[in-house]
Amino acid sequence: MRYTVKMNLKDPIQKHFRLLAPQQKALKKLGLETIEELLFYFPRNYGEVAKANTIDNTSVGEYVTLYGTIDKLKTKKSFRGGVPMAEASFKDDSGSIKIVWFSQPYIAKMIKDGSQVKVQGVISKRGKSLSMIN
Repeated sequence: MRYTVKMNLKDPIQKHFRLLAPQQKALKKLGLETIEELLFYFPRNYGEVAKANTIDNTSVGEYVTLYGTIDKLKTKKSFRGGVPMAEASFKDDSGSIKIVWFSQPYIAKMIKDGSQVKVQGVISKRGKSLSMIN
């Protein structure tokens, strides 16, 4: 038996999708009520691609966009509280930094060693080396 659903662009989103209260609130905040508005919604902004930087040209506390290679991905638990996390080494042509994602250990399973990636975040100093923590 084949089941087809006909959607009209003017139909409310809730007619075709089961939405949780936080999802409904988020859609309302964006002003999205119909299927058509959802299909033709484009985010206003993306990351600052024009301000891409290199590791050797960053400073502590600066929000940066870096392009490079990621490897040495691993999952572990934090020393305090046992929070699950992912760690990786990020390298570009000018150097390397450590990247940490707290409460997101799945990232280490999603990305393969040697992958080219774009990372954005604030540069911090841990010990003598620079790092980027989500």
